[in-house]
Amino acid sequence: YQENAGLSREEYNARIQRIQDAMAENDLDVLLSYGDEGQYMNLYYLTRYWPCFEVGGAMIGRTGKPLVLIGGEAIEFGAMTPFGMESVRPCSDFGHRSGGVRGWLGVTFYDLRELLEEVSNGKPIHRIGLPDLSIFPYPLYKRLQAACPGAELVDCSEMMAQIRMRKTSAE
Repeated sequence: YQENAGLSREEYNARIQRIQDAMAENDLDVLLSYGDEGQYMNLYYLTRYWPCFEVGGAMIGRTGKPLVLIGGEAIEFGAMTPFGMESVRPCSDFGHRSGGVRGWLGVTFYDLRELLEEVSNGKPIHRIGLPDLSIFPYPLYKRLQAACPGAELVDCSEMMAQIRMRKTSAE
C-alpha cells in the first residue's frame, strides 16, 4: 500500500468505522460489498481494490477490519489495499464472472461460510447488508443464502449512499 497514492490508512479505517456505526444503527451483522471491473464504486470506496479481470468483495463485521475477498489470480492486489495482505481472503465465490474458481496452485480458498464466521466472530448472523444488490450476481446471492441459512439479506444501498455523500476534508 502506498500512502502517497491516495487517501491514508487512517481515512480508510475511519470509513470502515462509519460503516460499522451504520450497521449497528440498521441492525446489520455483516455487510458484503461486491464489485467487478465495471461496477466497483462501493468496493473501491471501502478497500481501494478495483477488480480488473476478476470480481471482488469486502466483508465487514460489526467490529474489526474488513476482509477483502479476491479471486486466486489477483491475490497480490490485496497488498495494494490499506488493510494489507492479512485482510485478504481468496474466496472461491469471488473469481471470474463466469462463476466460482478453485484449484489454483498454492492458493488456499475460503468459502462464504468460513468468512461469515470470521467477520462475525462466531456470533449468530441474522441480517446481512448488501449495498450493491442491483449488481449482485444471482448465483452468488443463492450461495450466500446457502452459507447463512435463515439470515435476512437486506438492500442497504441507501445506507451506503448516505455514508459516501458525507465527505471528509481528506476526500
